[in-house]
Amino acid sequence: MVNQNNFGARTPPSAILLVRMGASALLVVLFLLLAACGGRTKTARVVADGLHNPLGLAQLPDGGLLIAEMGTGMDDDSAGVTLLREGQIGRFVSHIPSTRDSGDLAGAPLIALSPDAQTLYLGHFNANQLWTLPATTAQQLPDDPLTTADFEAVLFPQVVDYLVNPFDLAFDENGKLYVTDASANGIATESAENKTQFLHQFNRLPHPTNSAQTIDAVPTGIVHDGNEFLVTLTGGCPFPEGGGQVIAIGEIWRPRTIVSGLNMPIDVGVADDGALWVLEFATFRRGGNCFAGGDYIADSGRLSRVAADGTLQPAIVGLNTPGAFLFGADDTIYVSEVFLGRVLALQLSADASQWPLDVAKLQADNQTLTLQPFPIATLTP
Repeated sequence: MVNQNNFGARTPPSAILLVRMGASALLVVLFLLLAACGGRTKTARVVADGLHNPLGLAQLPDGGLLIAEMGTGMDDDSAGVTLLREGQIGRFVSHIPSTRDSGDLAGAPLIALSPDAQTLYLGHFNANQLWTLPATTAQQLPDDPLTTADFEAVLFPQVVDYLVNPFDLAFDENGKLYVTDASANGIATESAENKTQFLHQFNRLPHPTNSAQTIDAVPTGIVHDGNEFLVTLTGGCPFPEGGGQVIAIGEIWRPRTIVSGLNMPIDVGVADDGALWVLEFATFRRGGNCFAGGDYIADSGRLSRVAADGTLQPAIVGLNTPGAFLFGADDTIYVSEVFLGRVLALQLSADASQWPLDVAKLQADNQTLTLQPFPIATLTP
C-alpha cells in the first residue's frame, strides 16, 4: 500500500514516466484517454428560462432558436413565440390567446421551419388554420413583437375539416406539409384549394390494464421518415401508465405500431444516423385528476433512443414535463420543459454505455437567458 502522507510518499512510476515524456507527449496521452472514454463528454445547461409554458422548437440555419409558448392558460394573450439568438432573448410573436381546454393548456404549441428554410409556420389553439411568415423576419428580434396580423393564413377551414389544436407538423419529400391535431385526433394536410383536409383520424387506443376501457389517441409529435410518418400518440385521460404509442403511417393511411407501453409520448425524431428517438412527457399519478393539471409526477419525463427491436434505451432522464426536443448543431439536443418554463441544451456522451444523463437537479447559471416580463392582457369574453 502506498503511503498517503506528504512525508516519505513514494512517487508513482507512471508520474515519473509522464514527466520524462514531455508536454507534447502528455497531450497525446490525454487525447487517447479522451478517445477511449468516448470522445465527447456529456454537458447540460439551461439556456433559457422565464418562459410561459414552452413547447414547440425550431432552429434557424444561423442557429437562432424559436420557442412556441402555450402561455399562462389564464384566459389572456400570453401565448406566443420567443426567439433566442446571439446571446439575446425576447418575444418574437405575442398576443396569442392562452386558455385551457378540459384542463389542458391551450395556446401556441407549434412553430416549424419549412425544408427550404424560407417559411415559418405557427399554429395555435382554435384558430382553425395555420399562419406563415418569411423566415427572414426572424433574423433579428423585432422592436415590438409581431402578431398574427403580420402572418398569412394557410389551411383554411372547411365545413367539416378544420384545425382545432394543431400540435406539430412535418413535410414529405416533396415539401407537402402534414399536421397533427391533438384535439381532432387526426392528421391533416393542405388541399389544392389551400384548405384543411384530414387524411386520417385515429381510433381510440386500448387501456393498457383495463380491457373494458379505451382512451383517446391524441396525436402530437410527427416526423417524416422514408415513405412514412412517425407519430406519437400521447393517449388521453386518465393517462394510464403505458398507454402511449409511436406509430408509423404511410400512403395507405393504415397505422402500425412501432413502440407501445409509453408514458405520454409527446415528440418523436430521427437522428442523422437513422435512429428513432422518442420523448415521454410524464408519468401521471394513478387516480389523479386529469382536469386539474397537478398530478404529473415531477422529473418523470425522459428522452430515449429506440432500438431496432422496439426496446428503449433512456438517454436523458429526470426531465420535468418536456414538450419537444430538437437535434441541433454540434451534437446538441434542445429540450423544452413546459411547466418549468425553460429550455435545456444537452450533449450526451458518445459512449452510450454512459447513458442516461440525469437532469433532475439541473439549475440555471450565469449564462442562462431569462425572458423578461411583458404586457399581458386579459381576454374579453
